[in-house]
Amino acid sequence: MISVDTMLILLGLIIYTGFGGTLLFEKTKIPDLLLLIFIGIVIGFIFDISSADGKLTSIAPYFGSLALIIILFEGGLHLDIQMVLKQLKATLILVITVFLLSMFGIAIIYYLATDYGIYQGLLLGSILGCTSGAIVIPVVQQLNISKDMKTLLVLEASVVDAFAVVFTMTLLTLSSESHVQITHIGKALFDGVTNAILISMAAGFLWLKVMTKMQGKPLIYMLTFAAMVLIYAGVEYIDGSGAIAVLIFGMILSNGNMIISIYHKKKGIKNYSQLISGLETTEIKGIHQEISFFTRTFFFVFLGLIISFNNLTLWVIFFSIGILFVLIATRFASVLFLSSGKNPMTFINKITIWSMMPRGLASVVLSVSVLDKNIEGTENFAEITFLIVMLTNILMTAFVIYFERKKTN
Repeated sequence: MISVDTMLILLGLIIYTGFGGTLLFEKTKIPDLLLLIFIGIVIGFIFDISSADGKLTSIAPYFGSLALIIILFEGGLHLDIQMVLKQLKATLILVITVFLLSMFGIAIIYYLATDYGIYQGLLLGSILGCTSGAIVIPVVQQLNISKDMKTLLVLEASVVDAFAVVFTMTLLTLSSESHVQITHIGKALFDGVTNAILISMAAGFLWLKVMTKMQGKPLIYMLTFAAMVLIYAGVEYIDGSGAIAVLIFGMILSNGNMIISIYHKKKGIKNYSQLISGLETTEIKGIHQEISFFTRTFFFVFLGLIISFNNLTLWVIFFSIGILFVLIATRFASVLFLSSGKNPMTFINKITIWSMMPRGLASVVLSVSVLDKNIEGTENFAEITFLIVMLTNILMTAFVIYFERKKTN
């Protein structure tokens, strides 16, 4: 049991480490996430904090959702709606090809390497088919890449979570059936995305009006924070994608001036313009940047804490390496397909998109959800997922360091 004094000391040191990691990235282009994950692993080892008893993994969905909400909202605040519309087609192509190729690729090698059916392979593939928005978005925002590229990668990392959750949960509900109903999955995914878009747009427009009435009054950020939490929870409650909803909500607030100038040609437009001008420079973005830093720092440490090496075997290690090669190959194929259109990409842009493949807490939480169902053939999913999280983050970090340094030289 960690004492209160020790906990407070760790809290302060972790915050300083997170700040130091940010400065380290600015100077060396080394992302801080691996350092923070490593600190989490060390803290867990020193204080014997293990996820094996289920205490840490039981709170992972709560902390993971909160971290995702905060990080996605910040991502939305940095999105230009015109860029989003421009990159929407490319995003959908990338998300669909990456997710489906990864899922079926993993399913096939799991089927060939074990005595279980294709169903277990599809479950593992859907768990590991999504990149982590909570990891990709902060890294992308610090990279020296074009605004188009940032928009594409932020959108991909936000949308693909919806695919993973919908596919995994739908497969779990179909576990007693003899075959997987693709039309059922497609309808669930379409409904989830549609509900997220409609609700977040309505909430965004409504919140712009609320904020005009709140100009100059205290606690506007806390009310906005409560609004984005309620939007996420409400959309998730009706089986929509809360991640997409929060991203769009942030984007609407950030682009409110342009949106209102198009759709609200009426008296009082200046009030909206003043609101958005203040929102971009002070209240919302400034405060949320501090909250996002705090949450992101502890998210990576927590990820290190819940990583368990207790049940690792040689088979799990080698099989996880095999899955890593599948993820590398399928993402490479998807990037080639995306860049084969009318607007071919540069080599640097292709490699940047390809390298943004880290898995994170969403995959860990989904693996735990599957494990709780006690489905035969899924006993090693948590260990495989932990290894893939580590391997993909190491790979991303290595390429970020290499290409960011190459650009600056």
